[in-house]
Amino acid sequence: MAGPNEELGLYLVVVFLALLVGATVTLAGGPLGASVLIDISIVVYALLVTSSITARHAVIALALGAHIAALLKYYSHPIILPFVIVERGAHGYTLDIDLVQAVIAYELVFERDQLRKLLKGLTRESNGSRGSGEAAVV
Repeated sequence: MAGPNEELGLYLVVVFLALLVGATVTLAGGPLGASVLIDISIVVYALLVTSSITARHAVIALALGAHIAALLKYYSHPIILPFVIVERGAHGYTLDIDLVQAVIAYELVFERDQLRKLLKGLTRESNGSRGSGEAAVV
C-alpha cells in the first residue's frame, strides 16, 4: 500500500501529465482539436463532479493544458480577463467566454473544502503512521 507522500506525488504527476497531454493534443490537433478536447473535458468534469478529486483534477488539468496552449499558439493579441477573453485583431474585437476559467473558479470556490479534507487526511495519516507501524484510518 502506498503511503500518503507517494499518493500525493502520484496525484501531482497525473495532473502534470494531463496538462502536458492537453497541450500536446492542442498543438497537434490545431484549433479544432483544442476546442473539441476542452469541450469533452468540461463535459467529463461535469459528470465527475461528485466523484474523486483526483479524477476531476486530471480532467480539468487536461482542459487547462489545451487552453493555455491554444492561447499561446492561436490567439494573436488576447486580453485575458476574468471569465472572458478579448481577441484584438485586424478584423476587430472578439469576445470569448472562457469556460475553463469558470470551471476552475467553481473548483476553487465551492469544492475547496474537499481538497482541504483530502490534504488534512493525508497529513494526519502521515503523522499518525510515523510513530507506529500502522497507518491511521481516515
